[in-house]
Amino acid sequence: MKDLLFYIEKSFREILREEIDLALKNFREKAETTKSELEFITVEEACKLLRISKPTLYKRMRDGSLLYIKLGDRTLFDKANLFIPDTKRSPQHRI
Repeated sequence: MKDLLFYIEKSFREILREEIDLALKNFREKAETTKSELEFITVEEACKLLRISKPTLYKRMRDGSLLYIKLGDRTLFDKANLFIPDTKRSPQHRI
């Protein structure tokens, strides 16, 4: 009985390891393709693209309708996310 349990546990560990390796491989491949597609822009560039003033942009940042990141003292926007319809999102991501 102990041998059977040991064999099942060993098989389960092998299967689990294979699945984790496959998931990590897929995640890394997706991250590499996504990384090359990212383009970050500044506050001024975002205002020009959206055709809004800085106060309006900051208001949208506060209410969570624009996704942005803080990199030190810089505020950056993912250009692709600027044109997603206004939905309440988490207001910022700090790096």
